[in-house]
Amino acid sequence: MAAKRTARAPAGGAAQVNPDAYAQLLRAVGGDAAMVERLLAYEIKRGASPSDAAQAALERLQRDRARSV
Repeated sequence: MAAKRTARAPAGGAAQVNPDAYAQLLRAVGGDAAMVERLLAYEIKRGASPSDAAQAALERLQRDRARSV
């Protein structure tokens, strides 16, 4: 039986990330924490604050997925 993982914002400098948005983003990518980190880094590179990066990444992911349908 697999252990249940809880979604939480990463430790360290990225701790300013909105934990609710981080959890939603983590669910949206099927639990792939490495992908979440890449998406957050991309949004921060584009100018999003760390506290807004997870929400921005989630919105971009949803927009991109809607366009590919």
